[in-house]
Amino acid sequence: MLAGGHRRLYVKKLEGPWRATYVVSALVAYYFNFFVLVAQGFAKVRAQSRAPTMSSPAFGGTQLALLVLFVLIGVRSVKEFHPE
Repeated sequence: MLAGGHRRLYVKKLEGPWRATYVVSALVAYYFNFFVLVAQGFAKVRAQSRAPTMSSPAFGGTQLALLVLFVLIGVRSVKEFHPE
């Protein structure tokens, strides 16, 4: 699997649908990393003060805003990513 992805990235230069597949999969990985970052941030701050918990609307709103941001970045990236 890794060799096939490597070949498409460098040999075929992300031709056809592989360009969008590459961009979307990279953004999904980044989104999950940021999701965990926000969740851990809420957990750490909650332990130190009276900050909102992960079950509060503030946590859900923050995660929703993060998701919308990543969707917008993803749409723009798929449209504009053209490797040389």
